[in-house]
Amino acid sequence: LPIYTFSGATTGSGSGTGSGSTFNAGNTIVTQMATDQFGNTASCSFAVIIGTAPTLTVPANITTTADANCHAVVSYSVTNSGTLSYTFTGATNGSGTGSGTGSTFNGGITTVTESATSGCTATASFIVLVQDITPPVINGCPSNISINTNSCTGTVVTFTSPTVSDNCPGGGPSGSLT
Repeated sequence: LPIYTFSGATTGSGSGTGSGSTFNAGNTIVTQMATDQFGNTASCSFAVIIGTAPTLTVPANITTTADANCHAVVSYSVTNSGTLSYTFTGATNGSGTGSGTGSTFNGGITTVTESATSGCTATASFIVLVQDITPPVINGCPSNISINTNSCTGTVVTFTSPTVSDNCPGGGPSGSLT
């Protein structure tokens, strides 16, 4: 039966080849040794190199203001080792290679998930909040209406209702026209 020895990032020894063992990140030298019935020995060595998880640092959550079209171009810095990719979920959806910095985000909350891969994968997320601070627009507001009546219980008055628009589609303005 052969015996094995691990030295370096992973240490240990035992009977057999050591195949199927768990190796730590880093470099491990595996030495295989066999001895025959007459005491003759032979050995071989090889390296097992396990890559380490890449480093990945993302910014803190980002809050910015929407433009007139309810969007914002957001730039940020991601530091990493490895191959970088991103995924946007929420108000803005999408994915691609690189960090996604300089992308246009829709109004609302988007989670940005960054992944750095180099054998292993590191993942980190942050939030981009694009706030709408532009008030809605009311068009066609009627002029003052004056009606004389002899009724003490009131008079029915009709007028053309104004229209309301907002720069952020979907949610639209809330509340009532009073």
